[in-house]
Amino acid sequence: MGQEAACRARFQGRSSAGTALPESDALVFRGDFQLAIPFRRVKRLEARAGRLTVGFDGGTVGAVGEGLRAQLEARCGPVASGRPPAGSDLIFLGARAPRELARLRTLRRSLQPNGALWVVWPKGNPELREDDVRAAALRAGLVDVKVVSVSPALSALKLVIPVARR
Repeated sequence: MGQEAACRARFQGRSSAGTALPESDALVFRGDFQLAIPFRRVKRLEARAGRLTVGFDGGTVGAVGEGLRAQLEARCGPVASGRPPAGSDLIFLGARAPRELARLRTLRRSLQPNGALWVVWPKGNPELREDDVRAAALRAGLVDVKVVSVSPALSALKLVIPVARR
């Protein structure tokens, strides 16, 4: 069908980066492990906040899209994960809950004065709203300058150090 997507799949305690694609009679995943789920065996299908969950008579498969990371790497080269180095131009923080925003103060210290810190969160997540991100940013000494729709499932807010404090 030509609609493949880079993703990370979890099934029976295993996790792998790979490609998911719908074929004429099955949903196929190819990565460190391979899986083909015939459509006729699908019992439950749920897509929420960038995560696809497929329940079938063989278990449950969860897949998370990795589109944003792939796009960044295509434009910028390798993307580091974990603790950002001092003087970073650009930092992305993925968040699902307000408690995860506590990292903003620490991440700010790794940001170069004219750099940007993007907070990315699932759209429609009742636990984390845009106003929560703005409030946490102010507490961390950052201001928001742009909000974007990253994808149908993700929103992002661009945060910077105020000009007067650079």
